[in-house]
Amino acid sequence: MEIKILLNDLLEGGQYKKALDVFIEYINKKCNSNNNDYNLIVSRNGNNEIGNTNYYIDLNKNTLKNLKGYKNQLIELEKEINNHQQKVLYLSERKGMLQGMIKESIDDYNEENPKASEKSQEKVVLFVSANPLEESMLQVDTEYREISNAIQKNEYNNLKLLSKRIVTSIDLYEAIIGHNPNIIHFSGHGASSKAVVGNNRDIYLDSFNSGGIILQDSKGLPMVVPTDILADLFENIYQRPNSKIEIVILNACFQEEQAKAIAKFIPFVIGTNDAFSDKAAILFATSFYQGLSAHNGDVNRAFDFAKIVLRLEFPGQSSIPVIYSKKKLKK
Repeated sequence: MEIKILLNDLLEGGQYKKALDVFIEYINKKCNSNNNDYNLIVSRNGNNEIGNTNYYIDLNKNTLKNLKGYKNQLIELEKEINNHQQKVLYLSERKGMLQGMIKESIDDYNEENPKASEKSQEKVVLFVSANPLEESMLQVDTEYREISNAIQKNEYNNLKLLSKRIVTSIDLYEAIIGHNPNIIHFSGHGASSKAVVGNNRDIYLDSFNSGGIILQDSKGLPMVVPTDILADLFENIYQRPNSKIEIVILNACFQEEQAKAIAKFIPFVIGTNDAFSDKAAILFATSFYQGLSAHNGDVNRAFDFAKIVLRLEFPGQSSIPVIYSKKKLKK
C-alpha cells in the first residue's frame, strides 16, 4: 500500500517527525471515514539501536477499534462539558431569581424600617413651621434650635436639618417639592372644635367644621387645611418618582385623624390625640431625634423613647403623641 511504502521510506531515511505527521494525518482520515476495517501501527524489528532498526508498517483491526474508542470518549467528554455548561446556565438563572427575591425582601423591610437602608447617605429633615395667630404665638424657633442641637450632639449625624417658615398651603407644597426631604416635621397650630386659645398648640375656630393644621389664606386670615386635603397633598407628593418621604411629624394639637389618613401613603406618621402644651411638644420632638440616634434610626423605638421622656417631665401629656404606620400603631 502506498502509505506503508511512504512511511517505511521516511523512517528508513531518518525523517521521523515527517513520518509522524503523515501517520497522524492518515489516522485522522481513517477515524473519520466509514471504513473501520484497518489502521496503521508502527513497530520496530531488530535491536533498540536506531541505526540498526528496520521499520515496517502493519495493518491491524484492533488498532482502529481502539482509536475509534478514543474518539467516542472524546465525544462523551464533549457531552459532559455541554451538560456542565447547561448546569452553569441554570445556576446563573437561579442566582438571578434569588437576587430578585432578596431585593424584594429588602425593599419590604426598608418600607417598615426606612433607616435600615442607606444609613451612610445624608437624609434631610425639613422643619416647616406656621404661626399665623398673634394671640397664640408658639415657640417654633426654640423647637428648631433644640432639634438642631439634638442632631448635632448625637452620632446620628447623617441628618441634615433645614427650616422653612410657611404661611399658605402652597408654601407647604413648594417647600416639600423643593427640598424632597426624608422627614417632614410640621410645627404649628392644630384646629379642633373643642380647643381653646392658650399656650397649647390648638385653636378653636367656630367657622370651620373639621380639624386640621392652621395656615393662612390669601387674605392673611387663619384657615384650616382639612384632613382629606392634607392626606391628598401627601399622597400626591409621595407618588412622585423620586419621593424620599419616610416620616411625617405633625407636632400640633389634635392631629390623630390627620396622621391616620396620611399613614395610608407614608411609612410612619406621628400625630397627637389631644391638646399639647408648647413645652411638652418641644421636649417630645427633641427626644424623638435623640431616640433616632440611640436606636440607630429605629422609628418605633425612637417614638417610645420620646414618650418615656414625656412621662418623666410631663406625665399628664405622655399619652398624647401617637404613631401610625401602614401595619403598626402605637399609642
